[in-house]
Amino acid sequence: MVFQHKQSCLSGGDEEMKVAIPSNEPRLDARVEGELCRGKYVLIVDVDTMTYEPVANPIMWLDSDVAMKVFVQELLQRNVSKVLARECSSDARKCLGLAGIQIIGILNGTARSVVGQLKAMCMAETTILPVKEVLE
Repeated sequence: MVFQHKQSCLSGGDEEMKVAIPSNEPRLDARVEGELCRGKYVLIVDVDTMTYEPVANPIMWLDSDVAMKVFVQELLQRNVSKVLARECSSDARKCLGLAGIQIIGILNGTARSVVGQLKAMCMAETTILPVKEVLE
């Protein structure tokens, strides 16, 4: 058997992979907010370069379907493929899922450390390929 690293976890195709992280402060060294709807900001982070953009979190201020749809549209416009948050409402899960944005549960820490946790999780994922597939 041969072990092969999965690339799908971190790769965003030809484009950079961006994640959204809820936070109460607009900086990477701020602690993350575990619940998506409670962070004052959502940090849009490029996983490869660690460049980021803080965005005011509309679903914190406006608890409605419209606010969620606007939020999801904003994430899509910024090429976000994953949201890193421990908890999301069922409406958020539904809207994000329909848009193809994956929700990944996170541990505590700063936004910077959470991206590091994501990278470590992705690098640890492996697939075991049967010898037959390797030889073909």
